[in-house]
Amino acid sequence: MVRFPLIDETDACRCGHCKKLVPEYVQAAEDMMGIFTFAAVNCDDKENQVLCAEFEINEVPSFKFMKPSQGGLEAQGIHHIVPR
Repeated sequence: MVRFPLIDETDACRCGHCKKLVPEYVQAAEDMMGIFTFAAVNCDDKENQVLCAEFEINEVPSFKFMKPSQGGLEAQGIHHIVPR
């Protein structure tokens, strides 16, 4: 279970803005370690398309801020959105 609020960045391999954002996002994650949990999802990856659709990612790069109580951060929430 994620104990900290989650900041999720979604991107796509084809996105130039996303590529430029990577080092900044990594630096922010390092600077805020222990305060926030950071994650990155590539919406071009077929394995992630259900997840991106579930969270209504229509543009990249996108950021989602989730509180630990919101779905998707515990095993039950993950099982709900990830296909088997």
